[in-house]
Amino acid sequence: PAALLTMFAVGDGSCYLLQLPGHTLMFDCGSQQYFDIAESSILPALRRIGVTKIDTLVLSHADIDHYAGSLDLIDHVPVSRVLVPPQLLSQAEREPGSATAFLVEGLAERGLPAKAIERGWAETVGGADGIELNALWPPADYETRRVNDTSIVLSVEVAGKRILLNGDIQSEAMSQLMELEDLLADITDLPHHGSIVEGSAEWLGQVDPSIILQSCGRTRMYQDKWIPILEGRDVQRLVTARDGMSQVRIENDGYINTWFLVNRRSQMK
Repeated sequence: PAALLTMFAVGDGSCYLLQLPGHTLMFDCGSQQYFDIAESSILPALRRIGVTKIDTLVLSHADIDHYAGSLDLIDHVPVSRVLVPPQLLSQAEREPGSATAFLVEGLAERGLPAKAIERGWAETVGGADGIELNALWPPADYETRRVNDTSIVLSVEVAGKRILLNGDIQSEAMSQLMELEDLLADITDLPHHGSIVEGSAEWLGQVDPSIILQSCGRTRMYQDKWIPILEGRDVQRLVTARDGMSQVRIENDGYINTWFLVNRRSQMK
């Protein structure tokens, strides 16, 4: 395939793996419920799908449910580099002794000092044709009281399709992105595990995806506020709390398949 995107079931947390020709990228590695999430869930899943190394680990922002498993992961699987928003490094410097500082120190001790990327960062990876990675957010000088809005928003263009991974962006980042960017994408995750905030419906309308990924625990499914927003849209939604670990496969001709862990085609929306 041109790309295989796996959404791991980590409860209230986030971990996505994007396998590209010649490059494997993980976006976030954490859980709010399970602090041993790497050893208990992610590492066994990586072994099951045959992944033995990670070229790029992107940690979207300084919330523990997005990075709690990172150091354990690195202790068991070779990781070539770790990318973070500049605001994460600033927070670690301001708050020595914090969990974020522990993360940054742990990465440095393992010979993987975190590298900051900001809006405008771009790179071509993968095979001969090249696959475009672009950071749409945050700007280096962006300041906010809400750490969620400092999340890296990563755009990946492959086989004529576009994937957006959004971390925990909320109203402030969403509104600025809608002014600055063409957000149209074929596949997206729901920011902040599917939280509804002011502007969520407008943001979804601009992205206009055909496939939505939602990494969340069961509580969000019991209080599912996306149903009226998605009503009438031709969109398929995969939710870890309901579907478990899920995969989206993009073929070289751009055709997209979605699968559950048990390897049957998903028909759910």
